[in-house]
Amino acid sequence: MKNINSTNLSGKTEIDLLLTTRCNLACKHCLYVDHKKFVDLDDKILKIILDKLPVNGSEVHLLGGEPLCRTDIVKIVDKINKKQLNPQILTNGFALTDSLLKKLHQAGLKKIGFSLDGTKSVHNFIRGKGDVFQRVIRAIKAIKKLGYIPKISSAVHQHNKDSILKLIPFLDKLGVQRVLIEHFLPINGGTQLAGKNLNKKEWQAFIKDIKVLKKINKLSIRVAVQKVFYDKQEARDFSCVCKNLKYPIVDSSGNYYPCIIYYAAGFPAGNLNKDTWEKIHSVKSISSYIKKVNKITGHVKVNKIKVLCPAIKLLVVRKELDLSSISNVKGTIGCFHKVELL
Repeated sequence: MKNINSTNLSGKTEIDLLLTTRCNLACKHCLYVDHKKFVDLDDKILKIILDKLPVNGSEVHLLGGEPLCRTDIVKIVDKINKKQLNPQILTNGFALTDSLLKKLHQAGLKKIGFSLDGTKSVHNFIRGKGDVFQRVIRAIKAIKKLGYIPKISSAVHQHNKDSILKLIPFLDKLGVQRVLIEHFLPINGGTQLAGKNLNKKEWQAFIKDIKVLKKINKLSIRVAVQKVFYDKQEARDFSCVCKNLKYPIVDSSGNYYPCIIYYAAGFPAGNLNKDTWEKIHSVKSISSYIKKVNKITGHVKVNKIKVLCPAIKLLVVRKELDLSSISNVKGTIGCFHKVELL
């Protein structure tokens, strides 16, 4: 029986904060970075944002680009921790030295996640710079010694789906407790892999392979796979989870988006330089915002694929996302924040 849950397993609001669009790598599938422009979150804007965030134990995920490109990353973690918020970092691991890790730990960093997209040769090919794989593995071992539980995120496409199946048992032996498998979308920097995202049959076959892999090898690692393609009943019951206010993302200009897909579409719901957190981050405000998006986009169908997610529809309508390459199999695309625990 399928176990459908949210990617937000903590139950707390998870605020993604984009510290910089700079990165020390050139990943072929990057959703976050437009390599034509590089912007750091200004210190004044950061202070305004932190002053406006609710002090309720919310998780603040520090993202990029690569957040460790910020030379003041330790000070930023310290500021967030002192605001009684829970700072976390998602990193490619390339610049995470023992010295920096120790300083981040002392500053109050609560969790560290790594992006890892295959075994050694495949991961290094995707990342585009030297032996990045070994650096990530070294970093995973280092944070475990300090008591952190490493979390891994993997974006899957045609180039690495077979390699991911080899990576999962390796991570299990390494002591990684959870990996999130994400469906690759060719947006922003990822457009160079346009046409390499999996269609419905390929995605379902991939999930089946993971289940078999876990069973045969008796793996204890928790694998969470994004629920991308929906059946008729799920499509009928679809509701945008952005309304539960658990996935906001704030960019380097202070723009607020209900989730990462809206960020990719460049359609903010407000700006924290101008408005209060409470005014933007409310069920009423976001519901009104989503209705506005649906009014702009209407019903979207690409060949045999029906699109339900308002943010995905916006990307398709604006021609920033081409789904035609995966629409040879009939299906319905839903919310990327729902996952299946395998």
